[in-house]
Amino acid sequence: MDITSILGLLFGIAILLLEVKVPNLVHFWSLNGFLIVFGGTIFALMASCSPKFFLIMLRHWKVLLRARYHVEPLIDALYSLSEKARKNGVLTLEKEVQSIEEPFFRKGMFLIIDAVGVEKVKHILEKDIECMEQRHEDSAEIYDKGASYATAFGMIGTLVKLVPLLLKLGEYQGNVEILGTEMALAFLPILYGSIFAYLIFNPIGRKLRVKNEEEVLYKQVVVEGVMAIQEGENPKYIKERLLSYIEEGKRDKTFSSGKKKR
Repeated sequence: MDITSILGLLFGIAILLLEVKVPNLVHFWSLNGFLIVFGGTIFALMASCSPKFFLIMLRHWKVLLRARYHVEPLIDALYSLSEKARKNGVLTLEKEVQSIEEPFFRKGMFLIIDAVGVEKVKHILEKDIECMEQRHEDSAEIYDKGASYATAFGMIGTLVKLVPLLLKLGEYQGNVEILGTEMALAFLPILYGSIFAYLIFNPIGRKLRVKNEEEVLYKQVVVEGVMAIQEGENPKYIKERLLSYIEEGKRDKTFSSGKKKR
């Protein structure tokens, strides 16, 4: 499980509370200001997005918490399958492929077991990645919009409170304390908008893109490995080719772990 998103949110809130100090929290609360920012942002998103987005927001949290895709075990698995395919033929892999948990990897291997043409296999798998990237980008863009809307409604909320205050400025003569309180409350929507934008929406959008990059890399390795197995490439060549997808420092580990397994 990847808990960095939750930790980041909690530590961000903790930093704010540390600065504000808990007894002073009441001074940073304005129900009207909060409703303008929160309600305005949500309704603006409703107006600009398809209805299904709100139904899949919880799924996005599952994605954020999902464990990272690890390419190293995948390379070892592809190397092992390539050795068996070269020795006994691709059809002998069917039982082992059925036990593969990752759907894309399993799908790719079954395509070559079913003797689908090389170009067709490549087209199917690459189209799958392309469509997945588009779906993921659409989801991330929603959070980009949310950040923009939250910032905008923070400014709107402040203006909504400041304009009546400035119009009645003459009534506050000699009442500096009340004027100061009203002005402080007027600026709170900007604070709420900034928190929503830079502590919630922007980080979620960015993290979804990071998760997408990890998944795309994983699936690109699958495509390379599956195509190489189908073309009957030398297993050692396949492994060296796939190792180019990971960091230099991790390559020796991957290769040595593969040796131990064998």
